[in-house]
Amino acid sequence: MGRSKLVENLLSSASLHAGRPAVRTGDVAHTYEQLVGFAGGLAHRLAQSGAPGDRCAVLGRRSLAAYGAFLACLLAERVYLPLSPHDPAQRMADTLKRGRCETLVADRASLAQAAPLARAHQGLRLLILPDVRRGAVGDLDLDPSVAVICADDLDATLAPPPATLASPDAEGAYLIFTSGSTGTPKGVLVPASAAQSYVEAMRPVLALEPQDRVSQVFDPGFDLSVHDMLMAWDAGAQLCPLPEAQRFRPGEAVRELNLTVWFSVPSTISVMGGLGQLRPELLGGLRTSLFCGEALRTADVDLWRAAAPASRLLNLYGPTEATIAASAHEFVAADTARPTVPIGRPLPGLGYVLLDADTQGLANGEEGELGISGPQLALGYWDDPDLTEQRFPTLSTPEGPQRIYRTGDRVRRLDDGAYLYLGRLDNEIKIAGAYRLNLLEVENAVAAAAGARACAVVVSDGRSQARSTLTAFLVGATQSDRAIRESLRHSHPTYMIPEAFRRLAVLPALPNGKVDRHALLRVVVGETEGSEAC
Repeated sequence: MGRSKLVENLLSSASLHAGRPAVRTGDVAHTYEQLVGFAGGLAHRLAQSGAPGDRCAVLGRRSLAAYGAFLACLLAERVYLPLSPHDPAQRMADTLKRGRCETLVADRASLAQAAPLARAHQGLRLLILPDVRRGAVGDLDLDPSVAVICADDLDATLAPPPATLASPDAEGAYLIFTSGSTGTPKGVLVPASAAQSYVEAMRPVLALEPQDRVSQVFDPGFDLSVHDMLMAWDAGAQLCPLPEAQRFRPGEAVRELNLTVWFSVPSTISVMGGLGQLRPELLGGLRTSLFCGEALRTADVDLWRAAAPASRLLNLYGPTEATIAASAHEFVAADTARPTVPIGRPLPGLGYVLLDADTQGLANGEEGELGISGPQLALGYWDDPDLTEQRFPTLSTPEGPQRIYRTGDRVRRLDDGAYLYLGRLDNEIKIAGAYRLNLLEVENAVAAAAGARACAVVVSDGRSQARSTLTAFLVGATQSDRAIRESLRHSHPTYMIPEAFRRLAVLPALPNGKVDRHALLRVVVGETEGSEAC
């Protein structure tokens, strides 16, 4: 038995940089020694309940407790299942149920959300409040079977608990829920070995140093937040979460936190530009800028490079199923010839193959679905062996059988060996930069809230818009727009609520009977162009 290489490397880095700041929360910089001590005490308590491989849900708002809980889950061999504090309560409750979580860790700022979740989730056995003193908890009105552990009950002086699993990859390291093609969120289970392979592949690409101050922008419910923690701590650098008040004015945070490394979705560039936060050399302290989650437009790159002239600019690409990112491309002047920046070549150890509808390989210059192979692939989908078999097939190759992940992304292989992202093959999309969802899930929710007979949702990406938007077309709706929005706000995240609703007598159809989404999109584009012309 032994720890995963991922855990061993993180502990080794923490020991080497014990006195350096590991994460800043508010005005406080917590050292690596403090981070590991906090995580170790929490890990000991996790190890006393349940068994390795149990899912541990974590609800937190950019606190030492939230970041320490991630490390504690790795140390205790529990599967880290992050909840987004910005999601509605029903969404979080569904995730707890789907993950069959018996443990919920919540920080002080999330206690008001955690208490009703703990009351509603029948399978919960343990609620841990690692930064809340027992005297400040009050009456949570929980079932007697739920044990409540507070900061008073944890011992930060304990060494991390010993490993117990014969194979560290037997149960997975973290579980991320994203929207699936069936309209139901699907859980992607990633093993520690895949995460470590990612760290090792990205280490020379990023070339982070202990003196770096690394941004942390992403919500915990998205695996790009896992990148932030793993890569910063691997290098002994300081993780700098953006304060909640600056989430929509990130340029201020770059300067106030003296950031040297930035990571966000590309649409953030448009938002910052519209707020006047990308004036020439305004972000001169950045030395590395990373973007991932959607196509990176060269027009946005020009804006960013003017504001951060000393920064390298890297475009990352990768699905959750291939552990955060699978390729990287450093922007060069020749890239300005294209409207979007290439996604680059696969990371070391990974293989890319272009597939047609029959899973046959394609030649350079052709377009096809991207298949990914290699050690970064997830174990599969949580509780869904059929979908796992479908999306992670084993192909026969000259080198022998090879497991791949079919991304559903259309790409083109360029003559220089890099790849160019062309969009999704189906209606599984990314909205507002990083939020991945499926239109069917949105349509089902909107139709139920509207009392409609039929519903179709299209996504538009107008040139003047800072981000993509959803428009819902309804047939036979009985509720007003206001009532629909109010209903959706109680059960779905804001990014899943369409910005506009249109009533139709019937949805346009293609000859095969399917909804003609292009016709609906032309309506949206026509309205947008008309409004811009006024």
